[in-house]
Amino acid sequence: IQSEKKYYLQHQIYYKNLRVLGLEYPDLDYSKALPFLLMLPQSLELNYL
Repeated sequence: IQSEKKYYLQHQIYYKNLRVLGLEYPDLDYSKALPFLLMLPQSLELNYL
């Protein structure tokens, strides 16, 4: 799956974006979720030559 491959290759960015939300589930700040959420559509972008 292309998205999983991108998350694997960019795992440092993946975890950085998750940490921005917060460390504990009850304290998550979903207003800061956009960078994490944008990782999926960015991983699906088509690269044409």
